[in-house]
Amino acid sequence: MLYHDADLFVLPTYSENFGIVIAEALATGLPVITTTGTPWQELETNRCG
Repeated sequence: MLYHDADLFVLPTYSENFGIVIAEALATGLPVITTTGTPWQELETNRCG
């Protein structure tokens, strides 16, 4: 899987209903950078993005 070769995952977006690719990246241990258009406020809260 390409996630294993990456250093981080970036998803710039205006609107996402869930963003399954974010969950996939996190499951492989990648830090994630995305916009506030995703429902993933936990990235900042849990310091994993």
